Amino acid sequence: MRFLKYLCILIVYVVSYWIGFQMYKNALWAISGERLGGDTHATVLWTVFAYVPTGLIYLFIWYIIRHIVNRPFLRYSLYPICCSLIFWLPTLFFVGMLGGGSLFSSEAQLLHIMFASTGITFGLGFSLVSIVFNKSDRQNN
Repeated sequence: MRFLKYLCILIVYVVSYWIGFQMYKNALWAISGERLGGDTHATVLWTVFAYVPTGLIYLFIWYIIRHIVNRPFLRYSLYPICCSLIFWLPTLFFVGMLGGGSLFSSEAQLLHIMFASTGITFGLGFSLVSIVFNKSDRQNN
């Protein structure tokens, strides 16, 4: 049962990236009327490069919330909120790695939209997986 839970969390992690990337593309089109075109592969590569450490931060958030908050409803509500609030960290990574730029530029705003939506999606999905598997664990005991 534990393997299935971790598999579901991995699926949520991948799907949340995909949703965030789609939000990036939609925001790019809505804000500037542009499409990624030939930059798609480079954008995927760089955003995945930033998303992997973000996943570790999501796990750290889970660990802190799990040990501090005792009420299940509050705990499951805090996951998406806290995961979405770290959207500026991957953007900070890009600004630091590539040099120049600002956390308030139009390119940074696209990354903010992407990583905020991945955080919300991951937090909601993780909460759902936790609820489902906590109920099944209680039923098996």
